[in-house]
Amino acid sequence: MKKKNKKKKVFLKHLQKVKKKARLLNKKVERERVKNPRIPSLKFAGVIIIFLFIGFTTHRLFAGGIKTLPASDQVPPTEIRWFTVTGYSSTKDQTDDTPFITANGSNVLWGGVAANSLPFYSKVRFKGMFDGKIFTVLDRTHERFGDRIDIWFPTRKEAKSFGKKYLEVEIWRR
Repeated sequence: MKKKNKKKKVFLKHLQKVKKKARLLNKKVERERVKNPRIPSLKFAGVIIIFLFIGFTTHRLFAGGIKTLPASDQVPPTEIRWFTVTGYSSTKDQTDDTPFITANGSNVLWGGVAANSLPFYSKVRFKGMFDGKIFTVLDRTHERFGDRIDIWFPTRKEAKSFGKKYLEVEIWRR
């Protein structure tokens, strides 16, 4: 409980700083607008900055999402299943028109996987592969691949060299 209160205090302190910066920005814009009436009013600039700040800070402080993973020794997997596992990279022919953005809106990263049959932010570990690294479901595959997991690789060459495997997967559902 103390840790949450501390995070909340840090968040509120940062929020006050951002509000102050937004007020100063609004004053500066209004002064410039008086000098030059052709400059549009930016009354909502401060509000936009605050929303952006809240979004990023909330994710950073409170969302466990990508950063925190279950300690496999402490929390047993909720499920163990066999999946067809393939690799993909951020190329136009393997993704949609936004190759570096996942289906949940985050940027692609090593440790992210695509799976239709698992909820976002579920954790998976491939037995006997990747030295026990735990991956996070951040993306979706094409709907024709229902029971498949795609691992994101930085390059097409790495994805191709991984190939197609049938692996036992430990799952921590979110």
